[in-house]
Amino acid sequence: MPNSGDPAGAAPAFRPTGLSRRALLATAGSIGAALAVTASPLRAAAPIPFDRRINGDGAPWNRPVHELPRHPDSRSLVTMLWERGSDRPGNINLNLDESFAVHYAEDATSLYRIAVAWPSPLHGTPVPWNPGWRTPPGTDRKVIILDRASGREWNLFQAVFEGGRLSATNGSLVPGRYDTYEGVNPPSRGAGIQYAAMLVRAHEVGAGTIPHALAMSINNTDGRVFVPPAAKLEHPGPWTGIPEGTRFALAATDAEIDAWIGRLPTKPRGALAPAARTIARALRDYGWFITDTGGAASFEFEALVSSRARWDLVGLDVPMLAGGREYPRDLLDGLLTPDNIVALSPPAGRLSANE
Repeated sequence: MPNSGDPAGAAPAFRPTGLSRRALLATAGSIGAALAVTASPLRAAAPIPFDRRINGDGAPWNRPVHELPRHPDSRSLVTMLWERGSDRPGNINLNLDESFAVHYAEDATSLYRIAVAWPSPLHGTPVPWNPGWRTPPGTDRKVIILDRASGREWNLFQAVFEGGRLSATNGSLVPGRYDTYEGVNPPSRGAGIQYAAMLVRAHEVGAGTIPHALAMSINNTDGRVFVPPAAKLEHPGPWTGIPEGTRFALAATDAEIDAWIGRLPTKPRGALAPAARTIARALRDYGWFITDTGGAASFEFEALVSSRARWDLVGLDVPMLAGGREYPRDLLDGLLTPDNIVALSPPAGRLSANE
């Protein structure tokens, strides 16, 4: 997979537009008109607060699971998740390394016309960027750029800033405002749902409430069907697995969650108990959606490269070894079991690659 320079076959990466940070802020109202994928510039009366939940209250991932019926095939879906969803049965991790970096347009130093290798309306349009911004390690280098002034969200896959040029293998500008939008974005990730949706942020864990479902990547997504809110098939083919868009939840009481925390080794329990409780309650109250295909099954948390200082405040920044496990990566070991996970019915019928 390409990791630097211009992707093969793509047009040369574009140079900066020449707008300074001051000019960027002064002309923010006109940027939307230059980006062809938006119908018109989107302006907020005031900047969106940093701690505002991503997307509107009616977005499926922002609605709790208590109102949803259990999936009629819950047992078989849970079995597939547990036995084949990861690199080994039951291995479900927290991903803070090769996840999604989040940057804010107000911290950009200039606008750069981006070169996008795959067909995209974003190709050649100005995108806010700061040469000091880092991308996550690994091959995917996924980046979210949020504009609190306008509500825009950019999604970049395999983002590269090199030699004063910005490029990506795939990129898109999500429709609408990220604080109110309740739809999907097919160009983004496997399930066609925008990157910022369901991403766990440090300020949420610090506040003691993750007010949305989580996103999970697994090893065995289905190649024939997907279910809402997924918007596409990631890897069409004859293989069977769990349809992207499938929602799961933890069936556990507060007492059972506290008992699990009490069984954690002493060192991680002392450092991570509040965060562990917050994450477990979110998995129970909002559940999680299958959104991508990966290796080991993992929940997506904002990448450390853009949030290490904030994760430090809740104890999730520095790996620690205890009891043969690495924390926070293995934090959920012992919480999730085949007996306390349930699958929930999607809001509509199955979709196939041909529908």
